[in-house]
Amino acid sequence: MKKQILSILLALGLVFSLAACQDKEVKKDDKQALEDKKEDQSKEASQSDLTDDEKEIIYKDALEYESENKLFAAQRELNKIKGYKDVDEKLIQVTYDYANDLMRTRNYEKAVKEFNKIEDFEDSKDKIIEAKYEHVKKYPYKANYTTEEFVKELLELDYKDIKDLSEKLK
Repeated sequence: MKKQILSILLALGLVFSLAACQDKEVKKDDKQALEDKKEDQSKEASQSDLTDDEKEIIYKDALEYESENKLFAAQRELNKIKGYKDVDEKLIQVTYDYANDLMRTRNYEKAVKEFNKIEDFEDSKDKIIEAKYEHVKKYPYKANYTTEEFVKELLELDYKDIKDLSEKLK
């Protein structure tokens, strides 16, 4: 009897130890994918459930956030009511302004993400390249994945003094 209980406990221990060894990156990616899917579903559901009066309130809130230079909040609100009035055009402009704000505050990696959303708008493609370059300049000794990817892209373009910067990363 003692041997059976001990065998069961050992088997359970093995199962739990193997489960704990699962790659944490996979868990993070799965979690992010699930969150993105839930967010997309909730956006779709909430947009269709909104009345015109509710959309108008959200629209006015977004305009107020924009006037107060709370661009992330404005962007969030406008995303709730895509397709309403001139929201799609306004969302592009707010995203552009928000990305420029991120550049000004030296949050280059996030600026790249925002400019990528609107890469065909005005000079966004140039701003993407500039943000990548500034990111590499800001982190010249931290050769992380993002920095390495930015360096590869900038080297292909032979952008400014990226060759010198890339040598410092090694």
